[in-house]
Amino acid sequence: MRRLLSALGLAFAASTVTHAASADLWVFAPSKLGQYDLPFNSLTDIAAMTQERAHVRQGTGPTLEIKVLFIGLANDDGTDPGGAPLATYDAWLAQANAIYATGWDSQGGAPKASRVVLKRDPRTVVTLRNDTLANRDCAPGAPNAATPEEACAPNPQQEGAFADVAFQYPDALVVFVRGGNYRPIGDGATPPKYTAKRSAGNASSGVGSYIVFSPNNDGRKLAHEAGHYLHLAHTFPLSQGYVELAALQADLSKKAGVGGLITPSAIGEVTDADTGRGVGDTPPDPGTNVWNAVVGSACGPVDAMKVPLGANTVTFKPRRSNVMSYYSCPNQDITVDQAARMRVGLRRYNRRALVDAAIADCAYKAEIAKQLPASMTRMQKALWREAKLYACLK
Repeated sequence: MRRLLSALGLAFAASTVTHAASADLWVFAPSKLGQYDLPFNSLTDIAAMTQERAHVRQGTGPTLEIKVLFIGLANDDGTDPGGAPLATYDAWLAQANAIYATGWDSQGGAPKASRVVLKRDPRTVVTLRNDTLANRDCAPGAPNAATPEEACAPNPQQEGAFADVAFQYPDALVVFVRGGNYRPIGDGATPPKYTAKRSAGNASSGVGSYIVFSPNNDGRKLAHEAGHYLHLAHTFPLSQGYVELAALQADLSKKAGVGGLITPSAIGEVTDADTGRGVGDTPPDPGTNVWNAVVGSACGPVDAMKVPLGANTVTFKPRRSNVMSYYSCPNQDITVDQAARMRVGLRRYNRRALVDAAIADCAYKAEIAKQLPASMTRMQKALWREAKLYACLK
């Protein structure tokens, strides 16, 4: 951390970069913004999850209300506008809150509400903020280009541009509703040709400082991205789940024991992406690609997928209504462990500024009190703000 701050030309007293006990030490990788992360591996994590599970099941503990500040984006010349009317934002929030209020309990009983509530921040920007650096993933180039870079030149300043704004609002979850969302898309030929095209363009993580969102989405996708922001992983492995059944079978075979038998824990290692975060109640999920190939319908009446494995068969029954999956089936929900994990992030870790006014005030005062040198880049300024926010969490 000291090397990072020194690189920025900034000086700190030692206490400003010291955090709590060693078990709670935040790990920082200066190569990218938002890399303070706490692996789920300490006794304090287990105790916090146990407490929050009880709060979710019993309806105790405080309701955690999060201000969501939407900022619509356009390019500097007004093209590729994002943003949406306030009524649309409110509809997204209502749908997301309905999902968070429906916590499925693997132990049975009535649905358990997370009591994590998203509320539109009155500072929401209805008029568009013109900022090409943030609005564009890349600059569209030649169609049918030989390389992705020629079709859509990457925008290396985008992350700093987003964070430069987001860190000015430490007490809110900042959602940039952008219109650009360009990606280089291949045509599938050999060799492939690439053309810049629009995509959904949603992004979030448990260590990032903002969410980016397309105006053509809905509240379910907002709940999904906010879930990532509050430390929830996908229910499936890899980035999109398994693409081919053969790949899933190969990975399962590697975990098989004597006689080709595979234990539930081994299945979980292969197809349960969120177990390592203390979320143990989401069923193993191979992902939508393999499910659709084997079953034929993501949301149809068939609720089980059988995978041959030598002389044995492995049966998957993913919860296709879970908002952190990619099935998008009706009656979306989360699990008790997922609700507890969100609450732990808000009450113990890096999202505390959203619900703790004292921490938010500390970060805000650090933001407005420091006149940062004009020579600093947007990325350097964003790193400064991130360091100050985490100093407030100590």
